[in-house]
Amino acid sequence: NGVNWESLGSGASDSILGLTVYNGELIAGGYFTSAGSVPVNKIARWNGSIWQTLASGVTAFDSFAQVHALTPLNGELIAGGLFANAGGQTASNLARWNGGAWSKFGGGTVDHVFAMTNFRSRLVGGGTFLQSTAVNTQAQNIVGFDGAELRPFGSGMNDAVIALEGFQYPVTNGL
Repeated sequence: NGVNWESLGSGASDSILGLTVYNGELIAGGYFTSAGSVPVNKIARWNGSIWQTLASGVTAFDSFAQVHALTPLNGELIAGGLFANAGGQTASNLARWNGGAWSKFGGGTVDHVFAMTNFRSRLVGGGTFLQSTAVNTQAQNIVGFDGAELRPFGSGMNDAVIALEGFQYPVTNGL
C-alpha cells in the first residue's frame, strides 16, 4: 500500500509465475488451482478485496497447465504459457481475454511461452519453441505479433527466452 505489505486474501494454492495489471485489477497466472478460497484454473484476478476467476481459466490434456506470461494489448489481456484450452476454447499456449470471455490468440501457434512484453506497439513473446509461424517461417524461441500474424523476431535466440521487457531509448540532442 506504499507503507506496509498487505496480504491478498489467503493467496494462491501453488506457484504464481506471472503478474500484470489489466482493467485496474491484478492478474496472477501460474500453477495454482485456487486463489483465496475460490477454485480457479491457473489464472485469477484480485480486485482489491477478493480473488475472482477469469471464466474457467486454462487447462491442458493433463494437469500440468500453467500460465507464465501476462500482458495487456489493445484492450485485451494476453496470456501465454503451457495450456491447450482457455475458457473451453482451443488456445495452443496463447489466449486472449476481453474482460468477459476467452478466445484463441490467432495468428499462429507456439509451444511453451515463458515471457511477453509490448515493444513498439507490438506483442513480443519468448519461450522454448522452434516452429513455423503463420507466415510459414521458423521462429526460434522469440516471436513478434504484427496485429494479424505471429512472425519471427529477428533471427531468433539460440536458447529459451524466459524474460522480456519493452523499453525505449531516451532521445537526446535530437538523435
